[in-house]
Amino acid sequence: ADHNSGDQEGMHIAQMLVDNGRRCSASHAYLRPARTRSNLSLRLNAHVHRVMFQGGQAVGVELVTGEKLHAAREVLIAASSVGAAKLLLLSGVGPADELRQLGIKVIADQPNVGRNLENHPGVNLQYAVRREDSLASQLGPLGRTKLGLQWLLTRRGLGASNFFEAGAFLKTHEGAGYANLQLEFLPLARRVVNGRLKVLPGFQLWMDLSRPLSGYLFIVPPTSLDMLKANYDTQLSMGCNVAWLSPDALKAKFPSMFVGDLGAAVHSPDDGWLDPHSVLLGLRKKARSLGAEFIADQVTGMQRNGASVTSAVLKSGWKVEASHFVNAAGAWAQEICTMLGFTVPITPLRRFEHYFECEETIEPTPYLKDPERLAFRPEGKGYTGGVPTLAEPPRLQFRNQPRLLRGSRLAGACPLLPAVRAHQMQEHASGPL
Repeated sequence: ADHNSGDQEGMHIAQMLVDNGRRCSASHAYLRPARTRSNLSLRLNAHVHRVMFQGGQAVGVELVTGEKLHAAREVLIAASSVGAAKLLLLSGVGPADELRQLGIKVIADQPNVGRNLENHPGVNLQYAVRREDSLASQLGPLGRTKLGLQWLLTRRGLGASNFFEAGAFLKTHEGAGYANLQLEFLPLARRVVNGRLKVLPGFQLWMDLSRPLSGYLFIVPPTSLDMLKANYDTQLSMGCNVAWLSPDALKAKFPSMFVGDLGAAVHSPDDGWLDPHSVLLGLRKKARSLGAEFIADQVTGMQRNGASVTSAVLKSGWKVEASHFVNAAGAWAQEICTMLGFTVPITPLRRFEHYFECEETIEPTPYLKDPERLAFRPEGKGYTGGVPTLAEPPRLQFRNQPRLLRGSRLAGACPLLPAVRAHQMQEHASGPL
């Protein structure tokens, strides 16, 4: 399979940017051979602020220093997916209303500029094997000497490789319109030890999702149309990418769904569910990069001066003082507020969560919600869903009951997706929400 073809599905030998045994960047491949051309002038450390337009046509660029460079024929932007979007927005090409709010003159109303970027979520699986069965056996002192000499003399061998040499683009289900899973194989394992990469005997399989789509779908019965319409109008006013779906349109988009008792739905292709643990790790990593310190401790007391919180006392005895505090304790937020002498309407509810797999194929569904608190979404090769219960008093600790109700039906999803009625229950648990 060709990485850059219209249809990537199939096995492939990895395509590498290598020229004569050396890594070949875009600069090395295209700019360096053209350096001696009389019509090429290269400016270093020249940061472009915006593209200049005249009559709707790009005529040059303005640097952050105020210097203006005029183009005789055309302007090409090659500033990466993020940098190019930023440059276009600063130049007046983007969502018109947002640009006006920022005081930027609108050149072209292009609402998709700066949007629809997609993550590449992936996972690294590493397996240990005998040293003689791994490429690590060839990377000892003698092997590295041989590798270096071969590369110096021939520009070939392991020294000319990034070791990712085999992989595949595959479809994870019959309804996939493209190869939505990428696999890459590495014949060794690796680990960072004291800031340095250490090669280990083993092998590695890298997997990531291509063009992942999640989104959310909020459905209501005919009696709740006014509530849904108000919510829909609010999302539109805030620039959310949402679409109103009638029952017929909903059925056309999600054929497996029963819509006979629904009034309408609002659908967005944008992410509707995020893994809380992953979000926390991402926030922690970003905060640390900005100089923040992460402390693994427990808050046991809070102090305030009037309406301002001044300090937090930790279980270790340490006292943290700051000008601002954010209560991000989730289900335990009420405990933090109690330390300060006030309450908030946050009470954990018990939630029964089911994971199951269907015998019939269901087309990929977004994160689905309804007014009765049903939550339903794809998870792995199956689906997970649940409904919080009001039958028990709100509290923080519930007894977990794994594998409860094996073989039961997920009552909330069954009427919506008939194929769920024939599902095989894999796991059931309950806990605080």
